[in-house]
Amino acid sequence: MVSSKNRTRLQILLVISVLGLLFLSGATAYYTFFRGEDLKDIVESQWSKQVTISARRGNILDADGEVIAQSASTQGVLVRPKTVNNAIKNGRTDLDTLTGNLAVILEMDESVIRARVTDETRTEVYLKRHISDSEARKIESLAYPGIAVFIETKRYYPFNDSLSQIIGYTNVDGEGQTGIEKQFDRYLSGQNGKRTVQTDANGNAIEGTEMLITDAVDGNDVIMTVSSAVQSFTQVAAKDCMEGTDADEVVAMVMDPATCDILSAVILPSMDLNNIVRDDPALLNELSRNKAFQQTYDVGQAYGIFLAAAGLDSGEVGTGDTFVCNGYDVIEGELVKCWRDPDKHGEEGLFEVLRDNCGMGYVKIADKVGKEKFYDHLKRFGFGSTTGIDGVAETGGTVTDPKYVTGIELSRLANGIGIKATPLQMCTSFCALINGGRLMKPRIIKEIRSSSGETVRAYDSEYLGKAVSEETSEKMRTILKKNAREGNASLAQPEGYDIGGYTGVSVTGDGVCRWFLGFAPAEDPKIAVLFLINSEDPDIDYSGSAAAYYSAALIEKTLRYMKTEQTGAGENFIEVPDIAGLTFAEAEQRLENAGFRIGYRFRSRLLGQFPAAGTKLRRGSTVYAVTADSETTDRYGLVPDITGKKLFEAIKEMKRNNIYIRVEGEVGEGVISTQYPEAGTPVEKGMIITVTCN
Repeated sequence: MVSSKNRTRLQILLVISVLGLLFLSGATAYYTFFRGEDLKDIVESQWSKQVTISARRGNILDADGEVIAQSASTQGVLVRPKTVNNAIKNGRTDLDTLTGNLAVILEMDESVIRARVTDETRTEVYLKRHISDSEARKIESLAYPGIAVFIETKRYYPFNDSLSQIIGYTNVDGEGQTGIEKQFDRYLSGQNGKRTVQTDANGNAIEGTEMLITDAVDGNDVIMTVSSAVQSFTQVAAKDCMEGTDADEVVAMVMDPATCDILSAVILPSMDLNNIVRDDPALLNELSRNKAFQQTYDVGQAYGIFLAAAGLDSGEVGTGDTFVCNGYDVIEGELVKCWRDPDKHGEEGLFEVLRDNCGMGYVKIADKVGKEKFYDHLKRFGFGSTTGIDGVAETGGTVTDPKYVTGIELSRLANGIGIKATPLQMCTSFCALINGGRLMKPRIIKEIRSSSGETVRAYDSEYLGKAVSEETSEKMRTILKKNAREGNASLAQPEGYDIGGYTGVSVTGDGVCRWFLGFAPAEDPKIAVLFLINSEDPDIDYSGSAAAYYSAALIEKTLRYMKTEQTGAGENFIEVPDIAGLTFAEAEQRLENAGFRIGYRFRSRLLGQFPAAGTKLRRGSTVYAVTADSETTDRYGLVPDITGKKLFEAIKEMKRNNIYIRVEGEVGEGVISTQYPEAGTPVEKGMIITVTCN
């Protein structure tokens, strides 16, 4: 018979057993129903791993489907440190031999390789990416445990440095860093997929155990408005210009004037996108800058055609109006000079003012237009703001605030001083000038297209407003056509086609910008061309003619590629004569006898000519004489005594000495009674003498 004491013990034991069973049952139920998936994941993580399936990055294509940027397969070297170190411990691999061989094949520092292969805190680590096929074969032939060659993708740019600042580039992981590659990264990159694979004790994948989790979604393609053919013509012209001039920078663009679609854009210097210099951040940043869209330049004389259009459109100026240039004027007590000073252009019509880039003519046009209408047309043409182009970062131009503009300031603005614009802005505004007056938002991205060919997003042409009337636009086309035949843009005239064009220069403390703006064919424009040469060299003897000259081949090739009917066939193109060794007068006569006009800054000693002798130009074109700077000759000295002289005679005498006269009070009989500075004062370039008359 069980004692009372033992019975109590049995009862306690029974309770404990029951409680234990209940606990175990509860724990089993908990881990089965509530933690089962977590435990499963923990176990699977120990004998399997997750692998990323890389999505194919989308292509960047031109308007005709030509590939501009694409991702191509390449190879890399991957290290599994645990497997490598197990092989070393087991005597299957020697560490020194392994690191030495890899250093030779991959051209890497042996200490870097040693650090990576012995770091067991990491499951896998890249040893080197984007290796050559030859390097990959050598690595595979060594058959080192834990050293594997894998397939990855690398961004490839078939046209090397073409469009480099606009296209941009990616990092080694295929992520966009600059340009379109960055701006459209979310469209181009796609979505990576995932899969799992079982691994052995060393972490190596077991074949046949792969299981897909999510599939990769390839990136979208970006379609540009650019034509690779026109881009190549522009690239050649810009590089020829860079080599043939003193240019520090060259920017060249071609647009469709009706829509402002960008057909080409070249910025030099550029860089080869397939060989990016990543170890020099300062240089990389400079070469990556899209100066066509993000750098503003002084407009200078190139604003002349927009000023003329404002005059015509406002009704304040007519094509038959004349303007007198005496070489200089004094406005609000300040000296304003034409570039021709100390010479003068005299009386000129509107065409002649534009042809000669007459600074005083521009001042008189602006005076007729007035500040309010001047600024109204600045705004209509889009100056002082961004163009609104989609998909590419841009910088807005700048214009002097009208509240600070007085008579003297308006005279500066008339000559483009105080107006800055990007080449993109200039070309867009020029299109509005010659396309009937329609200001359009420029376009370089046409659409985003999925890998299956469906349009994800379209970028349509957009009308922004009326810059000038159709009548004004037609008048300006007529003037610019004449200017390309016998004016400052004659060197841009290709054989077989009529074009319109204009050149201008801006001179600042930073150097010289030479502009050319042109369109072709003259009667039905299909292309608008911008050419900008920027140089720190202040020598402007042949003005914007160099920009015009290097545009000629670009215009001709582009029109032929477009199968544009020739409109100037049979024109008389003749060779430029040699004027070397001649006096200025002899050179002028020889060029006139051959059927050319002479362009010059100073009527002084000849140093050269542009373009070179033997170049074929249309009869009537301008050949530029490169002359010695007459301002360096010894023609200064002391201020003479002009008291007692007649005002008119004194003005002529002083101008020969680069001195200008300002009259205080009434002219009276026109005889000078006092002068300041006094006679005997050293002459300074451009100085003004204040006089009073009897």
